[in-house]
Amino acid sequence: MANTTLQGTLTTSLSWTFTNFPDVNVPTRTALDTMSESSKIDFAEGIGNNQADEMWYDRRLVTASTPTDDIDLYGTESNVFGRTLNFTTIKTLVIFNLGQRDGSGGYTLAHGEEILLGGAGAVGNAWAGFLNGDQDAKVVVGPGDSFAWSNRLEGSAVTSGTADVLRVVNNGALDIDYDIFIFGTK
Repeated sequence: MANTTLQGTLTTSLSWTFTNFPDVNVPTRTALDTMSESSKIDFAEGIGNNQADEMWYDRRLVTASTPTDDIDLYGTESNVFGRTLNFTTIKTLVIFNLGQRDGSGGYTLAHGEEILLGGAGAVGNAWAGFLNGDQDAKVVVGPGDSFAWSNRLEGSAVTSGTADVLRVVNNGALDIDYDIFIFGTK
């Protein structure tokens, strides 16, 4: 078997400037609120804290006519090197709802063109670590939006045959492309 190493970084940030301009006739000062917050998680090769030894990513399509995409995290998908994925834990999940293809290489964002993440249920062998173990719960990811989840220390267990399916559902009337990235351990 080929030797591989994996390193990765998940960075999230939020910043704003919120200004209150007083009415012209009111003798008050302009108020300003600013904030910036960021988080950076570095992953090294391995299976311990802050480590991952497997990753998978793909650009996928959920159509209006076939709206459900069940991603088997153990035994079906292959990584970029052609090796079958057998995740035992997931450490990071990131998904981008790209929207509908516009025909010129870009995407159009339309109201209501959401994707639902999760919700396969026990019968569907749902992996629901990012949903506090609730196999029926779902996260809504709006058009042009993203969702990121990480548990870099323990991760969330994947159990072959009972908790290994990540469901992505097109909740709109148009075809939707999405990008998905998963870091974990095998």
